[in-house]
Formats: sequence, structure tokens, C-alpha cells
Amino acid sequence: MMLLYHFGCVSHSTIVCVLYTLVQVWYCSKQMNNRMAPKIEIEAKGRFATALKNATEKAGLSLTELGQRVDSTYEHMRKLVAGRAFPSPNLLRSLTHELKADRQEWLEMIDADRLYKKYKTLPKQLSISSELEPFAAVIPLLSANSRETLLAMAKTMLRQDRASR
Repeated sequence: MMLLYHFGCVSHSTIVCVLYTLVQVWYCSKQMNNRMAPKIEIEAKGRFATALKNATEKAGLSLTELGQRVDSTYEHMRKLVAGRAFPSPNLLRSLTHELKADRQEWLEMIDADRLYKKYKTLPKQLSISSELEPFAAVIPLLSANSRETLLAMAKTMLRQDRASR
């Protein structure tokens, strides 16, 4: 470009305009890359609602964007996160595909949430002991690799405890 300017093929104002545009494009792309994941301000009620909220935030999507990607509405996404509705099988398939979640795991969460909503309690087999509750909130947020590492660490600790008895 400077060579063309030197030989009089391009004007000074054209060079300034091109450089200004390049700086704007660079700045916008930098802003897009640094864009923070939208925080969903709705309180999630239920296992599925919490998993959906966490996966949506992790994907950096707003509820509106997620709704558009799964052919639904913001309002329905809001109800799902608030625990006031459950997804249809087709919507669940779209959500798990879009958010790269385990469909079977989410189905189990939905079943447990439905039971809890109907009976205000869970059968003993499905309820989480008070000792495990702190872990239950954190484990779904871990990557598969981190969950495997955590399990390996727990097994090692168990072996050490048994050996020290």
C-alpha cells in the first residue's frame, strides 16, 4: 500500500481510511474474543434447571440466543431455567446437542425433578445424602476428564483409609 502511495497510485486519505478501517476491524474482533459469557440472573430451581443454566453460561450464550438455536423462545428457556417447565423430548435432544450435554444424565435429572415437584420429596433411592450434597452441585460443572481424576483421587483415599485401619 505504501509503495502504491509512493508512486502516486493511491492518495494519502485512502491510506488513512484503510488503516482506520483495519484498526476498527481488529478492535471489534478483539472485543468479540474477550466477550464475557452472559450471566443468567434467574435462580435455577431443580437439578435439570441448574444443569441447563450452567451449560448455557459455559457455552457463552444468553437465553435468547439458546432459544433461537434450538427453535424455541426466550420465555420457554426462562421457564426451563426457573424450574417451572420441562423440555419436550425433541427440545431436550436439541438442547443436549447444542450445549454438548449428556442426554441420559439430563433425562434422569428431569425425572427426579418431576418426582420432587409432584411429591415434594424424592424416594430414598434417588435422594442425595446430606454428606454428598456439596459435591452434587460441583460435579456436573467439571469436565469429564476432571470427574475421572476426582474419582481416581477418591479411590486412592479410600484405599489409604482402609490400609490405615
